[in-house]
Amino acid sequence: MIRKEPTPSWADIRDKLLDADANVPVDTIRPINKRHRISDEYLEAILTSRENKYTDVAKLKIALRGVIPIRNSKKGKSVVPSNYLRRLSRLTKKRWRQKKALHPDDERLLVKIYVDGPYISPKERKREEFDDIKQELEFRNQHAGLMGYYPGDKELLEVQIDWDKSLLRDLEGKIPDLMFDANDLRNFLEAKNKPVPYWLEKAADECLEENDYDTDEEVED
Repeated sequence: MIRKEPTPSWADIRDKLLDADANVPVDTIRPINKRHRISDEYLEAILTSRENKYTDVAKLKIALRGVIPIRNSKKGKSVVPSNYLRRLSRLTKKRWRQKKALHPDDERLLVKIYVDGPYISPKERKREEFDDIKQELEFRNQHAGLMGYYPGDKELLEVQIDWDKSLLRDLEGKIPDLMFDANDLRNFLEAKNKPVPYWLEKAADECLEENDYDTDEEVED
């Protein structure tokens, strides 16, 4: 018979947790990710301390030597490597940016690090753009269904083309060795129990009409 261990008291757990505290300064922590030179906490502490302040780039480079590579150049690349700011943005859920400037007295290079709204990951941004396209198409299809014709709006036509391409990419990803047309897209959506856009229905019908001459079956008049 297995003896059940008694549940430890909070006092015992608290003492053990206090003893487990490493008390390690963030500037000495070594990240697991070998591509990261410094810890997340250290990176955040350094860059957020310069928020909304113009900093002398030459002095910043000296201060952060061996910690963050700083580029002291008025041309081309950014002062703080962009991957550091992207990492900080993911950590804080804020979009961190930088801009260069010149000192009014001797034109020394300056840099300002600042927040430019909330951080949205590339995947979330793509999802939002996809949702916008769906909303545009739903509006377009409702309008076309009520009026009995296509609005002919250039922007909506571009939305239609983008939607068409996104469906093609999805279909090609599932069956990469085939070529697809509008009718294939319609069949794909119907098989997935998805609504078929009004414009796609018409395009698929036209596609079938265009391909009639390829069939060996006789068509009755």
